[in-house]
Amino acid sequence: METSQRVKRLSRNPQNLPQPLAELTFSVVLEAQREHTVRSWSWYQRLQQVRAQIPFLFVHDLGLAIQMNPESEIRIAIRTRSLSIAQERVPHQDFEAVQRQLEDYTLFLKALAETDLAGRLRAQKNSDALTAALVAHVFEGIQFEATAEPQTLSLTLQALEHFEPGQHLTPRQMSDVSTALNHLLAHQNQILIAIEQVDLEALKLLQMTQGTHPTSAMFLDLHHLFASSMANSIANFSMDLWPSVLETKKSTRSQKFLVDGYASVETRGSLESLLPSELVYDDDLFDRRYLQNEQLHYLREKSKDERKRLHVFLVDASASMRGLRTVFARGVALAMAKKALLAGDEVHWRFFDSRLHDRQVLKESNLKVPYLLCFKGERGRNTTEVFSSLHRELSRLSRKEEREIEVTFFSHSRCVVRTEMVLALKKIANLYGIFVTSTDHPMELDYLHHLSGFHVVSRKLLEDRGRRQEQAIGLLSAYEVGTLNSAPI
Repeated sequence: METSQRVKRLSRNPQNLPQPLAELTFSVVLEAQREHTVRSWSWYQRLQQVRAQIPFLFVHDLGLAIQMNPESEIRIAIRTRSLSIAQERVPHQDFEAVQRQLEDYTLFLKALAETDLAGRLRAQKNSDALTAALVAHVFEGIQFEATAEPQTLSLTLQALEHFEPGQHLTPRQMSDVSTALNHLLAHQNQILIAIEQVDLEALKLLQMTQGTHPTSAMFLDLHHLFASSMANSIANFSMDLWPSVLETKKSTRSQKFLVDGYASVETRGSLESLLPSELVYDDDLFDRRYLQNEQLHYLREKSKDERKRLHVFLVDASASMRGLRTVFARGVALAMAKKALLAGDEVHWRFFDSRLHDRQVLKESNLKVPYLLCFKGERGRNTTEVFSSLHRELSRLSRKEEREIEVTFFSHSRCVVRTEMVLALKKIANLYGIFVTSTDHPMELDYLHHLSGFHVVSRKLLEDRGRRQEQAIGLLSAYEVGTLNSAPI
């Protein structure tokens, strides 16, 4: 009994609570559950990494307003009881002026809660990292004076059981928060514009790929994602391809290889597996059915002891791949990676410029989308070193375990690799190249016809959104059945 009473007394002691919690005296977001306050505190702690000056009051109110339902989970209104208690503690402060500020602040948060972004966030599950990154983004360029020292204290539901913010407010905090409110209201249009400019397709892609895994590194990548127009362009292009990606199913009972018996008839496969009935069509109709993936193929039974393939995606991040080339390359590579994962295979992703960057192991539970969309290479270009490093790594992998390795690299028309290195890589892996060029001139690379397959995407195609999407979907279909033929698109 004595122990429980002592815990209760400690929970009421302001020394056991983080100092910024007293700022909630001026909060106009009333939470239905104490869990919401604890969660907003976790957002505030994450923000210490990039924007330590943002008052906890704004992190709490803005974060809850844009992702909690105002009809059931929160209520936007002034905390009159907390203000009355605070006025008794610090009676010589100008509470009338604060009251007028809070009325304008309430209208601002109600407008915020009605934005399209708020509607999208309420329709999906969001991590603390995503919410903190959004708050950091919308306050970008707005500087506040620090109202408290950086806080590392944890917050529990038990500590909030008897918490009343007005009882802990100090005159200094009231002055600081009043100044911060004036500053926020002076920039409220800037914040609303920043909210409206958040790309909703990027948020949808994050949800579909579960790319909001709450790690510290992911939080920084998310922070960069919302401020990057290039990342948003890649996300929009990826969403154009996603319907065809989600048609992929894990292959467990059939395969295209000419072994074992027949398992099914499907609209994918090689020319050798075509149904004989497909050959009766005239040339024009045959070509049309081929281009639209309407031809029927036999698929063979799949061996039960077949091992998963390893897919390695090598994406050029040098300065030569800026603009639409980056959008196309990363959008298609991300879609191919998702297809491979849905098929039950293992996927590694590497960026390269003058060197091979850290390997990223992608999983269905976390495609690391913010990192893949925002990565910037600033180290020049050295393809000889890159492919030599790749050969050493794949040689070690192939010695460790026997399995089929497929390498698909995305680069430009001047990606020069020694022919002997290409031949060496082909001894341990299937090697495919997708070249996104800045001109319409023919490719002049000596090693092209030594590749297992390659495609060339011209500048004219990139500039036409419809054709760009059509050819990307064609590449995805070819990749799924392993028929990246050695011919330009």
